[in-house]
This record gives sequence, C-alpha cells and structure tokens, in this order.
Amino acid sequence: MTSCREFLQLMLDGWLSRDLPRRRLRDCDDHVQSCAQCAAYVASYRATLAALREQRERAPVVQVPEDLVQAILAGGP
Repeated sequence: MTSCREFLQLMLDGWLSRDLPRRRLRDCDDHVQSCAQCAAYVASYRATLAALREQRERAPVVQVPEDLVQAILAGGP
C-alpha cells in the first residue's frame, strides 16, 4: 500500500509521465483512486499545469529592438 507522502513523491518522480515501473504505476493508480485528498491534489496540479500552458500560449511575442539588447549587454545607454 502506497502512503500519501510516498504517492506525492512518486507523482513527481514519474507517475504523471507514466515513467515508473508497471508495479509502481499500479500502486499509485490504486492509491489515487482510493484517496480523495490525493485525487484532489492531482486534479488541482493538472489544472494548474493546463492554466500555465494556456497562459503561455496566449502571451504575446515581444520583439526587443536590437539596439536595446546591445545597450543592455554593454551596460548602459
């Protein structure tokens, strides 16, 4: 049986990417299905990632003038 603490570590170490041994994936899947707190945490984590991706896609592309880049690199105006 996987504890909540163990699940949270495994979640970051490869459960989300499905990059764990099959047995560990199954243990984590079982844990998150039986633990409402961890299921809520996973849902919140996934929603946060989705919101960040969406925000990144909406962010305008800013073109910085080359003379400004050179001035910054040179250390002044």
